[in-house]
Amino acid sequence: MYISYGDVYTNLKRFAKTYKKVVWSASQGNRSALNSDLVLGDGVSHSMGKLEIADFMVSMSRKH
Repeated sequence: MYISYGDVYTNLKRFAKTYKKVVWSASQGNRSALNSDLVLGDGVSHSMGKLEIADFMVSMSRKH
């Protein structure tokens, strides 16, 4: 299942290239990102494969 998450992002990128479109997607952070002011790559939940595929990434954090 871990590898499947990265595959989803790979397929989305292939889709975007085929149809020459921009694709935006979202990913939630893991528990360690909950109290962070800045969410870095190690704060992304599940597969790190989705970070390797991205051309551009933005992180947002909302602390309670």
